[in-house]
Amino acid sequence: MVQMHVDQRVFNMYSHYRHAKDSDFSNLHAICEQIEIDNATDWCVALDGNSNMLEGPCHDMITRVGGKCVATAGHTRSSCPIDGIWVSPKLDVVSAHHNKPGGGDHGIAEVSFDLQIPRIQERLWRFSHTPKIVFPENLDPQVKWFDVATSNPSWSLALNHVDGAWDAWCNDVTKWLVANKVITSETWERNLGTVPHVKHGSHRMGANQDIHERQLRRWIRRLKEAHELTRRGIDLPRTLRNRLFATQVPSDEHAAVTSQRWGLAVRLAQDRLHALLETKRSQKLRDWKTKMQTLTGACRWLKQETPTPHVLCNTTGQILTCATTMAYELRDFWGNIFGICQGPIDDSPFWNVLVWD
Repeated sequence: MVQMHVDQRVFNMYSHYRHAKDSDFSNLHAICEQIEIDNATDWCVALDGNSNMLEGPCHDMITRVGGKCVATAGHTRSSCPIDGIWVSPKLDVVSAHHNKPGGGDHGIAEVSFDLQIPRIQERLWRFSHTPKIVFPENLDPQVKWFDVATSNPSWSLALNHVDGAWDAWCNDVTKWLVANKVITSETWERNLGTVPHVKHGSHRMGANQDIHERQLRRWIRRLKEAHELTRRGIDLPRTLRNRLFATQVPSDEHAAVTSQRWGLAVRLAQDRLHALLETKRSQKLRDWKTKMQTLTGACRWLKQETPTPHVLCNTTGQILTCATTMAYELRDFWGNIFGICQGPIDDSPFWNVLVWD
């Protein structure tokens, strides 16, 4: 087993050959147990099981842990596919090829995954922070108001403009609370009562992520951290534990957190994230269809200029998107039919045939 790190995606890759004498499927049982332990991590199993991939022990064991078979192959003399590639449900498969011809006595099962994540574009914008206030049970101010408030001449001058008067008042309130140790912050970005202004955060946000999605992703990161620390036998930091137990989540996730079943909690949270993303995708599709039903929206869509996609399916069924690779494939394909001319190209025979066709 190896763990693959691709951009921001991590998944476990298993490669296993089951000998025909392993009648108990013990090694495959061990792989399935490891998958259940790491049920928050995507996985892929490349298996030469010497057993039917469509039914039977291999099929039942891997299906039980949520796996799906996306490609199969077999021995040249086998009557059923005995090799297979199994993946977790959330690992996106772009293309799959079954039993491709190979150089040995087995066919080849081939799968391509979509592991791309949209590049983060924009910064996360937020409102400026005010100082934190902690009111004591018995407020007994030691510093009087007039000791910190604006002087009478300055206040009279500030009254000439409503904004100036409000700013002076907010500044006096903030200074009085600081003097009486009601404000616990050492630094803040604006005084209490002042108009907030936007600032960008210290990190960037994912493309098209709203506040609910960011909160859910942050919750999943905390669960994964707790899961990893528990696996290493390390006690959870108090701040992390408090945040996990204080966060309002659905009852099934809360029950998993309370019982410290971190892997289950991660899986439930990820299911909720995928449901949220599917809802957003469906909503965007509905909005697009609604827009296309109007004359203005349809015309705007037709007028837009988008890059022309280059997609080619070669004779082996492989999907090509690289222009250079496609050019070589086209040259080889048409070269077998028309031949490859070393000198200047004479296209008159082609046009003659086209005219008579």
